[in-house]
Amino acid sequence: MGRGERLVVLASITLILLAATYSFGKTAWSLHELEADRGGRGYVTDEVWYVSAARNILRRVFGVEPRQLGVRGATVVFSASGCATRWTSIKDTLVDLASRHGLSSRADYVKTYAIYVNGSESGVEAFVREAGELCPVVDVVRGWMLPDAENVHEYINWEHPPLGKYTIALSMVLLGDAPVYWRLPSVAAGTATSVLVYFTLSKVTRRRDVPLIGALLVIADPMSRALFSIALLDGYTALFTAASLYLAACKKYRESLLLAVTGGLFKATGLFAAMPVVLLLARESALKASRKPAVFVRSLVAFSLVAAILYLSSLVLVSAPIISYMGLRNWVEYALIGSIRWHLSVKCTGAQCPVSSAPWEWFVGLNSFPLYIYPDGKVLYAEGFYPLWLASLILLVFYLPAVFTGFKEYGYVALFYAGVLGSYVLLWILGSRTQYSFYGVQLAPLVYMNLVFVTYLALTREEFTQRAARAWNALVLKLIGILLE
Repeated sequence: MGRGERLVVLASITLILLAATYSFGKTAWSLHELEADRGGRGYVTDEVWYVSAARNILRRVFGVEPRQLGVRGATVVFSASGCATRWTSIKDTLVDLASRHGLSSRADYVKTYAIYVNGSESGVEAFVREAGELCPVVDVVRGWMLPDAENVHEYINWEHPPLGKYTIALSMVLLGDAPVYWRLPSVAAGTATSVLVYFTLSKVTRRRDVPLIGALLVIADPMSRALFSIALLDGYTALFTAASLYLAACKKYRESLLLAVTGGLFKATGLFAAMPVVLLLARESALKASRKPAVFVRSLVAFSLVAAILYLSSLVLVSAPIISYMGLRNWVEYALIGSIRWHLSVKCTGAQCPVSSAPWEWFVGLNSFPLYIYPDGKVLYAEGFYPLWLASLILLVFYLPAVFTGFKEYGYVALFYAGVLGSYVLLWILGSRTQYSFYGVQLAPLVYMNLVFVTYLALTREEFTQRAARAWNALVLKLIGILLE
């Protein structure tokens, strides 16, 4: 690589870093400011659960309080059995009590018996002590105001692995317990994902313009901009999927498998990236054994078992503090068996449930998940720019046969794209009929890598389209022949 080319690469990476940090960080900050102005709840959609779980793990499992900057805040949770019959009058008294101690308060919880106060540390302590004389206090959760959800002060989110919640908890300790800080790890994950898109496309195309276009499209996509700006777990699965693909394109399959497994420690769907890597490892073994099909099958089974064992052992390792807290038997029942049951079940149906969608609906903008409702009534949806998503899917289906006719460099992107999407479809078939569109952010880097790569190949390599068309023609003729037998 010459000096001029190195400067182009450096300039491209700098542009991607600035654009991604600005786009994702701006959305994260604007939501923080907006919610602070609206009263301080600061939770966007399922952040209600993940952020609360992270805070509960921090204080219950590790015995650490989140860092608070400036004034001190605490959500004081009262006994339902001891306060329910007289809660209305007690609530008014608690608001007056908070005011006497120089605290501001918020007592509009409807799903739990709680009041949030903030001000001086001494004022908060005095309030908690005197409030307990009016009604039994069952918990004091220091930090940002808890969301209005039943038993949220106890929620640990057993159904998902802990690494994502550890990450959010770490941001609370190092930076502070406020929405913008919960979301910074997601901003970093989105920025890193965008850079990995650039590196992957650079590897497979050997160009500098195509990778930059792909990375900027990922940054500009509404799905990416939303999900890499809030504290959900799916942004991490996108990051580790992109990282796994990059290493696979570098033919570092074992390292690729390790990163796919690591992604599964944030959310189990991160493991979907392991399936393409297992196929690549099995193919590599079969090629070394003179292309024997039996070797391929045995290797496929063996590497699948390796991936499963690696994941389970890693899950136990990272879950050790939680296992110590809840006991091994409970962990196996709730966080392992319960997680599998949860992922394969219908979660919630009916008018009171969030809108769910099938994986193929993510490509046409149907049943998109509402992440946030702005004061003017506009909605922030977990929705990609679906004309481009649909175009990418159609191109994947049409050009996939070209992988088997000499275009091996396209195979990495196509395999990961088809593998991850196919895994979501399989999950739907197995019983998970209430998937949500924000899961689709894991596909966002794959959607745009496929879109720009296929477009580049179609425009510069005439035989790319011809071979795909011939492969489809042969397949159709063969199917017709079978039907006419």
